[in-house]
Amino acid sequence: MPMGSDPELTPHAPPPQQSQSSSDSDIPNDCLPLLHASVVVHVDGIITRTTLLQRFSNPSEESIHEARYMFPLYDGAVVVAFRCTVGQERELFGKVQAKEEARSTFKKAVKRHETAALLEEHTPEIFETVIGNIPAQTDIEVRIEYLGEAKTSVLDQTGDVIDIIIPMSIAPRYGESSSFPGNSSTRVNREGLSIEVKVTDKVKVTDSGTVKKLHCNHEVETEKNVPFNPTKASSLAELSKSAVKASSSVVPPPTQSVIRYASDVAIMDEDFVVSVENNPSHPLRSRAVLSPSDENGLAAVMINIKPAEIFKSAARADQFAGEIIFVLDRSGSMELFDYVDQRRGAERTKLATLKRAMPLALSSLPETCHFNVVSFGSDAEFLWRGSMPYTNKNLDFAQRYLQRLEANMGGTELLHALKKAVDSRRAEQSSTQIILVTDGEVQSDSILEFVWNTRQELGDKIRFFALGIGFQVPHRLINRIGEFGGGYGEVVDIEAKPQWEDRLIAMLAAGIGPKSWNCTIDLGPGFERQSLMSDRFWDESTRQESESLGIVPYVQAPYPIPPMHPFAFRSVFLLLDIRSGKPPTKVILSVSTDEAKPGTEHVLFLEPAKTDMSTIQHLAAKAALLSLEAEVDRQTPSRRQEELAKKNAVALGTNFAVISRWTSYVAVKDSTGIVEEVDFDRDCSQASLRALRYRAGNGTKSGEI
Repeated sequence: MPMGSDPELTPHAPPPQQSQSSSDSDIPNDCLPLLHASVVVHVDGIITRTTLLQRFSNPSEESIHEARYMFPLYDGAVVVAFRCTVGQERELFGKVQAKEEARSTFKKAVKRHETAALLEEHTPEIFETVIGNIPAQTDIEVRIEYLGEAKTSVLDQTGDVIDIIIPMSIAPRYGESSSFPGNSSTRVNREGLSIEVKVTDKVKVTDSGTVKKLHCNHEVETEKNVPFNPTKASSLAELSKSAVKASSSVVPPPTQSVIRYASDVAIMDEDFVVSVENNPSHPLRSRAVLSPSDENGLAAVMINIKPAEIFKSAARADQFAGEIIFVLDRSGSMELFDYVDQRRGAERTKLATLKRAMPLALSSLPETCHFNVVSFGSDAEFLWRGSMPYTNKNLDFAQRYLQRLEANMGGTELLHALKKAVDSRRAEQSSTQIILVTDGEVQSDSILEFVWNTRQELGDKIRFFALGIGFQVPHRLINRIGEFGGGYGEVVDIEAKPQWEDRLIAMLAAGIGPKSWNCTIDLGPGFERQSLMSDRFWDESTRQESESLGIVPYVQAPYPIPPMHPFAFRSVFLLLDIRSGKPPTKVILSVSTDEAKPGTEHVLFLEPAKTDMSTIQHLAAKAALLSLEAEVDRQTPSRRQEELAKKNAVALGTNFAVISRWTSYVAVKDSTGIVEEVDFDRDCSQASLRALRYRAGNGTKSGEI
């Protein structure tokens, strides 16, 4: 939900007969102002359901041929519903079609002079909405609903932490143009922004509930023990019966902790982050949850894996004899103030926080390792030309060097620094662990490609870890560096946790632990894993063959499961075509590390889903499409594989109403009646809009349909 510096829905150029004045700027002046934005997030465990709403206005006396805007959602968000309301009467309900078909449907409606809307995904975190034929002096309300998994940190003693992240802006990343001409002034009243986050608190008789503490990086109102909306009774007798049932219940009903935020302006400069710290008595756990099949025979399984439970043997720090390279951001943005130190009454910069954390990290290094520090901005600077042994003398020298660091190295050339760090590695060492600390305001594609290729070339001899600090750090970049690099990524809210040394130490502990925490999934005999790029999954042409063999085909996402670490909490999804059989009763996890015996097994028995059946199905479908997208990008698929990938993606996307690289939502005038309800919220500055639109299209304007 982007909230840029000036919220406008930017019209495209009018048709040729409506020529613009030569004095017009490159960006049209008649932008649609954002009147109101709201978002409501329901949090149940690690699952979030977000309802967003935005209301724009066309205050002019002329209709607008076409307008569009881009907005970010947290990486992996599953958009499940889309609706556009025009004025007081017309409602357009979205349905999912193949991307080309959706564009064609939209263009035909616009050509008929009908109001229409299109919602497309450009990357897993960047979406674009296009609205055609907006009447004069009319308000437009866009509502979107999406599902997701909250970011989790599995801590040792203080309890697990779940982060709910609402992207409030597309901060111009370093390397993109940050300003474009254009007049964004409007003469309409804007109603501001409202946010509400509702966290389900499940209470047991023996404790005070699952939620121990809530924190937000904005000033908010917090209310605990809020009851869920009561069900309306049709009579006094029914009301009396409900009261007796409630009073006789042994377990108290769940309540909600509600965070509310309101602003007079519908824009913000940073992500809105709510951190939920669970009580240690309610830890996250490994489990497998089954969602029954839909009317088309597709069932879904969500498998939560907590490595600390299933990996029992981990390497000790004194056994690590490899190399550790810290890559530290010293770009100008690291000198920006990130929070106020209440005890000292002074503002503290991101670099100052980093300089406080690093001495403890260096002191925690094993004596058997080599280490080095690379700081970067526009260029890279090394503590030593190559890593040095861990000695008291070298430790003292490094500590004094760190205290002299300043944020004076210009821009954020992260890719250059990572390449230099990899080039400097000691090939004779058993492994190299690269630990990156950055505020990460950079383009990501080339960085992720380098990390992936390096990991593929060197395997377990190198791993990448990434710690993001600050509010505008791109979560997708940080998380993917860890995922692609065999380590893990984490973003720290340094206002909520100004002393975040423990997160850096935890990352270091993972780096000096086993080089690989690997896990595979098996459902037992009678089940066959298939690939969406190579097999005809959920296809009538292969159904009879599966039935004759007594096999239930399924797809797993992600596949393979990326390497884990002890502080991760990972979800793996399965989609099963059970038209030819029954769903599984258990999931077998086979785990191994460098030191564990291969083939160590852990069995998780399937639990029935307690949430809405479609929630896990939507999450599983989106995970399968994201995994397919990654598989296509990693390989050079044949024409047959490309066709199969598209066919399978469109089939799953349209069945579950999930958009992806291959599918889009389109909403046009329809007489079929009301579909499911939805919700949404967003905005973006003209500068960010133009820069990001260009980037998402890989050098071409992605808005062209």
